[in-house]
Amino acid sequence: MPDELELKTIVPDPAALRERLAAAGARPAFRGLMEDRRYDLDGQLTARDEVLRVRRFLRADGVITAELTWKGPTRRSADGYKLREELSCWIEPGSDPPGSIVEALGYTVVQAIDRWVELFELGGADAIVFTAGIGENRAELREAICANLAGLGIELDSALNAGTRATETVISKPGSRVKLVVIPTNEELVVARETKRLLENSRN
Repeated sequence: MPDELELKTIVPDPAALRERLAAAGARPAFRGLMEDRRYDLDGQLTARDEVLRVRRFLRADGVITAELTWKGPTRRSADGYKLREELSCWIEPGSDPPGSIVEALGYTVVQAIDRWVELFELGGADAIVFTAGIGENRAELREAICANLAGLGIELDSALNAGTRATETVISKPGSRVKLVVIPTNEELVVARETKRLLENSRN
């Protein structure tokens, strides 16, 4: 299960921080209102030091995305930072609000915080390529790898993915920020070419 390592600090000069992030190659991912709701069921999660949280991100264009997160009990890293197990999934725009589903299960809001936030992405990927035997032929594995990654700009077209086997195909949705591609390989040809190159160099 993945862990969250939490580091927090006070930012006295947001403008200077934005400049440093831009210089490091970071790009703005969101700027706007974030609604943060924490849920509990008769104090059970609090007693176990667990967190069930729903965050909604309200974009300026009216599109709303949401993130549902569970956090396990607090631990400490070797450096003394807060460390918790964390499971998180992004909810696509237009889906039923995750808060409504949580409330239908009997959970109630125990903490509500609305704040203006800016999120930046550092690094990231332009494309993910599935290749070789498993990558080319295992549609169910590709589906599992890309599951719940819409928040990172990775959106798989399930129908295209299911119908793709050992053929060069773009299997991401048209609006996916990260392109997903299946590209077959010919390992035997690569080995033969490399062997030929080494033999020719050894004669010189």
